Amino acid sequence: MLSLVLSMRAGAGMIMTAGPISFVIRGLTRAFLAFALSCGIVALASAPSAAQAQSAISAQDAERFLQQATFGYSDADVALVQSIGYSAWIDQQFAMPVQYSHLDAFNRLNPAVENSNNTIIHPGMWIGFTKDDQLRQRYFFAMSQIMVNSSYTDSTYNYGRSLARYVDILQTTGLTTFRNLLTQVTLNPSMGAFLSNLYNRGDDPVTGTQPDQNFAREVMQLFSIGLWQLNPDGSRKLNAKGQPIPTYTQADVVGVSKALTGFAFKGASKDDWDYTNCFCQPPSDPAIQGKAMEGTDWYHSWSEKRFLGVTIKAGSSSPAADLKVVMDRLAKHPNVGPFIGRQLIQRFVTSNPSPAYIARVSAVFANDGANVRGNMKAVMKAILLDPEARDPAKVSDPTFGRIREPIQRYAQIMRVFHAKTGVDSDDFGIPTWEGYRRRGLGQAPLHAHTVFNFYYPDFKPAGTELFRRNLVSPEMQITTPASIGDIDDFIWPTLVFGGLTKYVSEAQPAAPTMTFDYSEWLPLVRAPAVLIEKMNQRFMAGQMSATLKRQLRDSMAAVTDDWAQTSGGLNQLKFAQAMRVLLASAEYVVQK
Repeated sequence: MLSLVLSMRAGAGMIMTAGPISFVIRGLTRAFLAFALSCGIVALASAPSAAQAQSAISAQDAERFLQQATFGYSDADVALVQSIGYSAWIDQQFAMPVQYSHLDAFNRLNPAVENSNNTIIHPGMWIGFTKDDQLRQRYFFAMSQIMVNSSYTDSTYNYGRSLARYVDILQTTGLTTFRNLLTQVTLNPSMGAFLSNLYNRGDDPVTGTQPDQNFAREVMQLFSIGLWQLNPDGSRKLNAKGQPIPTYTQADVVGVSKALTGFAFKGASKDDWDYTNCFCQPPSDPAIQGKAMEGTDWYHSWSEKRFLGVTIKAGSSSPAADLKVVMDRLAKHPNVGPFIGRQLIQRFVTSNPSPAYIARVSAVFANDGANVRGNMKAVMKAILLDPEARDPAKVSDPTFGRIREPIQRYAQIMRVFHAKTGVDSDDFGIPTWEGYRRRGLGQAPLHAHTVFNFYYPDFKPAGTELFRRNLVSPEMQITTPASIGDIDDFIWPTLVFGGLTKYVSEAQPAAPTMTFDYSEWLPLVRAPAVLIEKMNQRFMAGQMSATLKRQLRDSMAAVTDDWAQTSGGLNQLKFAQAMRVLLASAEYVVQK
């Protein structure tokens, strides 16, 4: 693989500086080191044999499973998986009640002092990431990047309560059937505002106006069936000329857009001149804002609709009936299993699943064993229990794994260090407004700039070995020189000071918003080998190389008493420095 090293972009050399900030990696280095790891350049600790994997679950195997299924885990979580097994752990997670309702939290806000438009959902999601229903939280975050809704745009600014409800839908209905999920996503007012389907009026033969087609296109292209007809293993079907076959045409988009017209907030009136709930703006009644949209006859299209092989005769149906036809047709389309299944595999396990892996997940989507199609709990269990996900030998496979995106990395820090905040509407001090996004994690939950998410599922970084091998790495689309430095600059002070503070007033210039609990970590600083092994277990599932262990040890040794005098404690500073090196390492960034 020397050719890969030699073909890296100019200037991508690794820079390590001695002293208090040892081993700080700048430029494109971290990104390409991640690629180097995924392509087999950086050696990992040896993987357990297949025979070991078939016996009782080892601690390392349990940790690796929990890295895929949670945002972060404890020793007790590892012991539980070893005790009851993978399948029972998944069942236990799904049986948990929802730990945090975003709509309930929104309704507790004091509108006189708190922003009740849309930004409040960001802190709620970070709080949710710290709850015990971890698999539900990982699933919600994954689906929020497939069925993308966003508070970034002005179109959703006044829909905070509806956005909060959207998150709750992904957490609850999202784990029933795909059809139920797609229906509730379609009827959510914030989604309607985001993709122009709220208050979408039918075609008018007099004026010649046509319905907005934005949602109709995206519900097919991104939320359900994709652009190209697929085989169950995710490969594209080809026509007689060897060309891929589109799943839909512009005529299908027109037909679906007509079928989904006339939807507004529940109880909307055609002649409400007081504007309390008219067919023109968000209702003044807060209770209505958190409810699903309803179809209205007066602005629905009554012309003929043709789409995906279905015909609805002119004047023969209703908004609710047309919606049912659209949902039935999309949910039953053979593309949904491989199209959605592959993306969920990418979010949990590996960016480049084998065709056989995708096919096995697609089969469960088609039939969960009880003749239920689109059972998302069964799909998630199939993804996490698949031999390709559980085989410990995959740790050494250079084509296996995925890059941990910034939100996942920081959520893991919060989980492992038991992050606490004072009020459930607080934001943990994590910057989410646009000016600080660019200088922080570069991501905020439900804050993608477009419906295409933060990155594309088929993104291939140009000029890399991955590109030449036709392998994808979606998260690399948001990995830039600026983002690498910004993430490090944001995480470093939170590690040093054990949390975050934010400005409140001149009388209270540094109010704590989030605190970490280092109590089980700092006593181990005087025993570096023990501390590093604990970091290895909690953050890397036992996959840390001897080289990285040595770098962590050297980074702690470089921290001196003189430097610690200005930071509040030598042990905490040594630990923070080791964590900084770990989190910036290619070995950590690539989840195996």
